[in-house]
Amino acid sequence: MSPRGHTRISKLFVFTSVSGYAQVEADLRYDTTDPYAVTALFHPVGADEVRWVFARDLLEQGLVRWAGEGDVRIGPDPDDPESTGVELISPASRALLTVPTKQVVDFLDETYRAVPPGAQEEWLDLDSQLERFLALSARSMKFRRRSSPSTTD
Repeated sequence: MSPRGHTRISKLFVFTSVSGYAQVEADLRYDTTDPYAVTALFHPVGADEVRWVFARDLLEQGLVRWAGEGDVRIGPDPDDPESTGVELISPASRALLTVPTKQVVDFLDETYRAVPPGAQEEWLDLDSQLERFLALSARSMKFRRRSSPSTTD
């Protein structure tokens, strides 16, 4: 159980492509029910929202050096010391965006006021998480049984 009440933080950012030709709005979200993660919800014009979830620590590490080995990499923009680069990689495409570093720092500061670094484990409600996982797994098993062909003799 969390040591304090549930908190959600959401800030709107404008990310700019490295080429400077495109801008996309995105909400960065932090929720104390998932204290290790940050969610970026991108709102591209004329397209569906795109959600990326990554570690809060990755966002912090990316302020001082390039960090990340998977679909999300974050690091200082070598061409603009006041910007942070965000690289998003999917099987179909790759995007390199920038965002003002001060906005990222302010967002992280808010998340640290909600859940200080190193205190994330105190906020985890593993029993609830496990119950939710098991319920989803059970629903998935029922769906697969209903949608697979019958093999009766």
